[in-house]
Amino acid sequence: MLLDATGSYAHTFLFGNDYWLGSQSACLDFLNAKNESPPFPVSYYTAKYQINLNTTTLQQRKFRPVTMGLCLPSECKKNDLKTIMEKYVPDVVTLKSLRKVPNPNYNFYLEPMAIILAVVLVIAILMMITGTWIDLLLDQKKKINNQGQRNKEIGQNKISIKISTIEKLKFFVSHHVEGNIRGSELGLVENTNSIADSTSTPSVASFESSENKLSTLTEIFLCFSLKRNLEKISHSKSKDSLSCIHGFRVFSLLWVIAGHTCMITMPFVDNKNFRAIVERDFLFQSISNGAFSVDTFFLLSGLLISYVYFKAETNKRSNENKKKDENLIKSLKTTFCMIWSWYLANDTQFYFLGLLLLLISSRYLKTTAAFTILLLVSSWVTTAVITLYTHHKPSIEEPLGLFDQLYDKPWTRLGPYIVGMAIGFYLAKINCKATYHKGLVTFLWIISIVTTFVLVHGLYNELNEIQSAAYVALSHTAWALSISWIIIACVTGYGGPVNVILSSKILIPISRLTYCAYLIHPLIMLSAMAHMDGPIHLQRDTMIIAIFGYFSMSYLASIVISVLFEAPAVALLRQFHPLKRKFK
Repeated sequence: MLLDATGSYAHTFLFGNDYWLGSQSACLDFLNAKNESPPFPVSYYTAKYQINLNTTTLQQRKFRPVTMGLCLPSECKKNDLKTIMEKYVPDVVTLKSLRKVPNPNYNFYLEPMAIILAVVLVIAILMMITGTWIDLLLDQKKKINNQGQRNKEIGQNKISIKISTIEKLKFFVSHHVEGNIRGSELGLVENTNSIADSTSTPSVASFESSENKLSTLTEIFLCFSLKRNLEKISHSKSKDSLSCIHGFRVFSLLWVIAGHTCMITMPFVDNKNFRAIVERDFLFQSISNGAFSVDTFFLLSGLLISYVYFKAETNKRSNENKKKDENLIKSLKTTFCMIWSWYLANDTQFYFLGLLLLLISSRYLKTTAAFTILLLVSSWVTTAVITLYTHHKPSIEEPLGLFDQLYDKPWTRLGPYIVGMAIGFYLAKINCKATYHKGLVTFLWIISIVTTFVLVHGLYNELNEIQSAAYVALSHTAWALSISWIIIACVTGYGGPVNVILSSKILIPISRLTYCAYLIHPLIMLSAMAHMDGPIHLQRDTMIIAIFGYFSMSYLASIVISVLFEAPAVALLRQFHPLKRKFK
């Protein structure tokens, strides 16, 4: 029975199967008294071996690590297993470690960080419940006041009818009766008017004004209201001219999740060498070169900061610098890009650089433009020099090659941000309205499509050093230029079905959850892998299903995170930020 639950070599060792796990579930099921079980308690162990190979294998490695699942008596130790191996296992196999799964001496829920997270989660849930309850009470109070206002307006209408009748009677009496009677009627009319005035109640606007005078504590609780936060996320009305950016956000994140699915899943498969086969597959190339999705996010960041700034400057030039700065601050807080820490570091640097360039451009536009071009060229040269110095050759096999030297460095990613700022300036100046020649539109669409296709699938053949330097230095900027035309076409009315898809209302709520979805999706993937009973057998169709599954689960989880943490945090910043109060 124990051997049945213990892992053993089955197949595809030379094809990358490093996990011989057996079944933890079957092993622990022996502890169930209802089933036939061994006369001693058993536990599930994972043993890490190193196999010394004497021949060249498909993976070109002399040493191969193997993880093996063992169903053993609970009292077994590492030395016991070593003794058995010395008698029955060849010398080419070396035991590196042995541990019980789950570890009886470890409890995740007693970890300090887990306790802190639990406390924060409970506080957030209590704040959400309280805020929602207060919000519902205020809504009920508002409905009651509105109903009372309507009833009193009906009463006022009735009084007005009576006044109209009296006016007619007064007109008749004034021609046929003595003046003293006329005077009494006039007095009646005045009294009636005074009654109407005295019975009037505050309007809905005055009620809303009184509602706004809430205590600070109440305002804090309302920031956590589930009702309000869900409404902010779910409404699909967008007044922005750049509505196509919602589609770019969603589809770019789908591309990111697809790439991360392959990267995170690959170490947990039993056919790792299958990747060498699918690397030439068209679909796999599209996924593996998903690093360009990051350039799309940089492009959008630069576009938004520039567009909002120059749009405010164009609309209100005279003596409204204060209002312009307020609009800029609001936009920057709501359009802050949403990627992992390396991206966040780059985007923060670009943000301050972009803000400095925008402020200087208000007085020295041409000088700023020249300096920006110099920055762009210097980033190209720096990237090319590093590529040549390190002899780096980009390839499908290593899409994240030289991660620390090239991939995550700001000088290699500055191009898309500068392109975005230029496009934002252009769209603000033309007010998102332009007329282009039909031939030019067709030409730019063809160039854009061909460029993106070549960038994603251009690594099919190996590049020499000069080609590699040119590709690494210019590819990010070229990608940004291609996406920029698609944005311009969508905004100015030349997007056709592409704009219909990217600007779809259904994508607007999903776009608002992009930040949380990006933060949570790797944790969902790792959690799913860690709780599996055995390795995955990698196939293309299986990966496609996994990609969309992780995509859906990430957004479902992001709803919870958003209403508990992100939306309340944004609401609190808007409510209590010093700059917000200063510009009121």
